[in-house]
Amino acid sequence: LAERILGQGIAYLVTAMEKPGNDMGPGFEVDQGVHQIILDTPVYFALCAAYNGGHYKHHAPLIQRRRDGIVLRTADLIA
Repeated sequence: LAERILGQGIAYLVTAMEKPGNDMGPGFEVDQGVHQIILDTPVYFALCAAYNGGHYKHHAPLIQRRRDGIVLRTADLIA
C-alpha cells in the first residue's frame, strides 16, 4: 500500500509540474505520499529538475479540502 501511495504521490507531483495552471488536489492518502516525497529533499529536487525546468515547485499544504470533484478531475489529468 505504501508503494502505491508514494507512486501516486509522484504521479501527482509530475503532473502538477508538467501541467501548471490546472486546478489540482490530491486525495488524503495521496497527499500523505506527496508530503513524504517533498520531505526527501534530494528526491524532490531531482523531480523538480527533471519535470519543472529545474525550478522548485512550491507546495501549499494548508488549502482546505474541497468536495467539488477536484480529486476526480485530478485523477483524469494524471491518467
